[in-house]
Amino acid sequence: MIGDWVLHDREPYQIRQLGIYGVDRDGEDYAAVCIGKPSGVGLIVERNEIEPIPITTEILEKNEFSENYREDDLSYAQSCGDVIGIHIFGKGGIMDEMYFKYVHELQHALRLCRIEKEIRL
Repeated sequence: MIGDWVLHDREPYQIRQLGIYGVDRDGEDYAAVCIGKPSGVGLIVERNEIEPIPITTEILEKNEFSENYREDDLSYAQSCGDVIGIHIFGKGGIMDEMYFKYVHELQHALRLCRIEKEIRL
């Protein structure tokens, strides 16, 4: 989705535009996306050149998620392998603990809960 954080060459970028299609020099079709830093120039890269960013407790804490569960806040539980359990108290009540492996999954859940939160890396 537009706004999702992804990695390209081990650097974080946000997706700016989807659905860029073309033909390369060899006549092969390709699908690309436009990515960029929040205040920088965009790059057009093929979809296979981006990868998801693993979610970490450090990213959550930087974005004001608390480690201890509170019903009026965004909180997370201990990580379980490569996933982290997160409680999201959105408009309309608490959702059950959800498990995320990547930052963009959390971004999608927050949007679905109508929580406007810009994730910082």
